[in-house]
Amino acid sequence: MTDPAGDDHGPTGRYVYPTDASFGARRPTDLRRVQVAGSGGALRVDLTMAELSTVWNPANGFDHVAFTLFIELPGQGGGARSMPLQAGDLPEGLRWHRRLRVHGWSNALFSSDGAGAAHEGTPITPGASVEVDAAARRVRFTLPAAALGACVRSAACACTSTPGTTMAAIAPCRWCLRPGASAAATRPPMPR
Repeated sequence: MTDPAGDDHGPTGRYVYPTDASFGARRPTDLRRVQVAGSGGALRVDLTMAELSTVWNPANGFDHVAFTLFIELPGQGGGARSMPLQAGDLPEGLRWHRRLRVHGWSNALFSSDGAGAAHEGTPITPGASVEVDAAARRVRFTLPAAALGACVRSAACACTSTPGTTMAAIAPCRWCLRPGASAAATRPPMPR
């Protein structure tokens, strides 16, 4: 799914970048593309950005942006609509069971158990692997099946900035992957 360039100004159009030159023209929270794929119950989410920054020497290979991914697990009741610590809720009808929060120095996965506006939920392991391809401006998150279960329905991918919060894109993707099943046969094709 592609996301229009230059729409990184928040839900009301009033968000602006800090005046420091390391933000400005870089537009580090401008999400350009979301790709979701799965195999054997694992989930891979690729986020392509306008530009990736490393001026603060981040351990995870990017800075000036924080990513939050909300994942719904089909067939499971419950879940949460609240977007913890972001002063908002997912759109009506969407819920999450797993929430991944990653920035330049953190990588944390949570279940929705105990989650609310002021609580992130229950930390769980294993977490996601994070790979950065600076030349392609892409950050890849891979969540193992052990963290998700066999079936995955990605309810939403949200790109958030710090200190403000920007929901840059919602990418609904639905499929169920079972061990031994062909990913191509069980999910819609990925846009190229």
